[in-house]
Amino acid sequence: MSTIVVRAPDSAQAMEEVLRRLGADAFILSTTQSNGQVEIRATSEAAPRRPVVTAFADALRAKVDAPALPARLHMQMSAAGGLDLTALEERLREDFLPDVSMPHPVVNPATRLILVGPAGGGKSMLAARLAAAIMRAGRGRRPRLIQPLQGAQLAEDRLRGWARLMGLLVERPQLDDLTRSPDWLPDDEEFPQIVDMSDLPDVTPDQVAELAAPQGSQVMLVLPLGLSARRIAALVRPWVWLGPHLCLTRLDEADPAPEELAALVDLGLPLGLIAGGAGLLDALHRPTIADLRHWAEGWWRDAALASIPAAPVPVAKPVGPALPAAEKPANLLLDPAAILAARLAAPEFMDRGIA
Repeated sequence: MSTIVVRAPDSAQAMEEVLRRLGADAFILSTTQSNGQVEIRATSEAAPRRPVVTAFADALRAKVDAPALPARLHMQMSAAGGLDLTALEERLREDFLPDVSMPHPVVNPATRLILVGPAGGGKSMLAARLAAAIMRAGRGRRPRLIQPLQGAQLAEDRLRGWARLMGLLVERPQLDDLTRSPDWLPDDEEFPQIVDMSDLPDVTPDQVAELAAPQGSQVMLVLPLGLSARRIAALVRPWVWLGPHLCLTRLDEADPAPEELAALVDLGLPLGLIAGGAGLLDALHRPTIADLRHWAEGWWRDAALASIPAAPVPVAKPVGPALPAAEKPANLLLDPAAILAARLAAPEFMDRGIA
C-alpha cells in the first residue's frame, strides 16, 4: 500500500502533486490545514468500503428474498442504455445513506456547520430549519446564525425574518474576521455556529477550508433537485476534497431521479439530510432505507411502464354509406335560393333592380 502526505500552499497545488505521484486513481484519506499549508494524505489503494449499517440487514434480506424482476425488463433497459437500477439501489444502500458513525446534524450538531452550494439551492432556509430543529431538540443549545460578508451587504436578508420568529439574531461579520479573529472561534457546544454562505456566491473551497479549520467544524453542500448529471459533477467536484455532507432540498416538489443520485454516489459523498416543504418545522430529516425504498419503487414503476408498448389507437369507421356532398350551382346569381336569402337579408338593396 502506497500512502503519501503532500503539503502545499493551497489545495490546487496539493492535488496536482497527489495526481503526479499517485495518478488519477488516488484516494484522498484526509485533508487538514497546518501552519498555513494544506496537507493531504492519499493512497493508491482502494479506499475501504463504508460499513453497512446493521439496521439495513432486514431490508437487504428482504431484497434478496424478493422475486427478481423479469429479465425482459433488464434487457430492454440495457439495450436502451439506461441505468442498472438494481446496482444503483445497492450502491445507494451501502455508500450513500448516512451510517452510524456520521454525527446527527441536529442531535449532535457540529460546533461550526458551513452551508455552501449554488445560488437558489436553499441554504438560508436550511440554516433557519437547522436552528429551529436544534432548539426544538431541547438540549439547551442556542445556535448562532452567521452570514459572512465581503464588503457591503448587497443581497436581500431573507434569513433575518426567519430568525426573528425564533428570537435569534443574524450576525454578519466580514469573512476575514470570521476566519482569522479568535473572537469568532466555535469553542462552545451550547452555541453551535450555522454559517450561511448565501451572500458569497463566489466563495472558493480554499476559503471555506480556512473556515472549517477549527476542530468540530463540518461543511454541508446544499443541492436542489432537478440538476443534470453534468451540472451535479461540475458543482460537487471542486468540494470533494473537503469531505462535505450533502443535503438535498425541494423534495416536496418531486422525488430524486436515478440519474441524479447515480451522479452523486459516483462522487463519493454521503447524504446527510433531505429537506422539503414550506415551513421551518418538520421539514428536515436524515434519509433512511424507507426513503430509498420509496424512491426506488417509483423508478421501477416508471421503468416498467416505459417497457410496455403503446396500444394502437383505434380509428373510428363511418357507419353506413357516406352522404353525398351537396352540389353547388355554378353561378350563385342564378340560384333561386341564394336570391331569396339575399332579398330577405337586404330587401332595400334587392328592390333597386339588382336582382
